Amino acid sequence: MRLNSGVRPLDPAPRYLDDLAKASLAAERAFEAAVSREYSGYPEIQRHTWAAAAILHCDILRYMVTFENSTTDGLVRLLWMGDIVSMLYEARNWFYRTGSANVLEIAASSGADIASLQDELKALKKLYPLSGVDAFADFRNKVGHHYDPQFVSHLHAFAETDSGNFFEMLTNYARYSNAWSAICKKVIQNAHRPKV
Repeated sequence: MRLNSGVRPLDPAPRYLDDLAKASLAAERAFEAAVSREYSGYPEIQRHTWAAAAILHCDILRYMVTFENSTTDGLVRLLWMGDIVSMLYEARNWFYRTGSANVLEIAASSGADIASLQDELKALKKLYPLSGVDAFADFRNKVGHHYDPQFVSHLHAFAETDSGNFFEMLTNYARYSNAWSAICKKVIQNAHRPKV
């Protein structure tokens, strides 16, 4: 199987674990702020969009750590790839549809330059395109938790995938979600403050 090509032995300190710990704490803070009465004066769209962005970034890093540090014996990495592909499709949909629409709405409510923000979001899409996940559509639709009648054959075809290309695509998602979160934070910081 080419799946394990380029796989490094496990490091004593798992790669990306520090980044995941930071992202987890940030997601927890954003989640608590989203549901806390203390921040109820802020519009829900701001609280929930920021929380969703932080949670998605944490989730992407969680899968990176799991994939990078899982055993290379047997099929477990291949099965993790199926979980990751499913999550990345959903993350892309949220960022491109819900998240971007929310950020534009937040910006519009504060009188921000919407055209500039749209350009910034388009530039981010070009810098870190999320279309790489489309190469794994068959795996998502016919193997990953769907178990098509021919799923073993589809799994075999997917096993021929070079894991380096897969990990590069996953890393691209992490970079996108990090940069998208920075744009979101900037927009929310410039939005209307709650009434005191």
